[in-house]
Amino acid sequence: MKLQYAKRRRSGTITLLLALVLMLAVMATMAVATRNEVATRRSQMERASISQLEAAIDSVALASFKTPSSIRLPIDSSIDHWIEVQVIDPAEAPETPNTEQTIESLWFKATELRGERTLRSIERRINKATK
Repeated sequence: MKLQYAKRRRSGTITLLLALVLMLAVMATMAVATRNEVATRRSQMERASISQLEAAIDSVALASFKTPSSIRLPIDSSIDHWIEVQVIDPAEAPETPNTEQTIESLWFKATELRGERTLRSIERRINKATK
């Protein structure tokens, strides 16, 4: 009688351990999948934000501002979320190698702001060939 009880007890313990190992494997898999999904979404949001900054620079460049100035474009005024585009003074612009053609370059800096906090910023040069 004692022998049958010991066998049942051992098989119950083994079953419990196997269930615990299986549960740990499932939890580890879920943690990895969640981490990958969060990284993917963060990357997509950063790309969308950079696309917004590039679109803001393109729209200001089309307006043909030639003098150093700053323009604030609202994203969401209720939470004080803006893109500030600056036309950079040519004297302060980063140096670039000279080209054979005469090219007029305008440097733009777009900064995404939430309140007074800077979220991200990019600089871009727009070339316009002069005749």
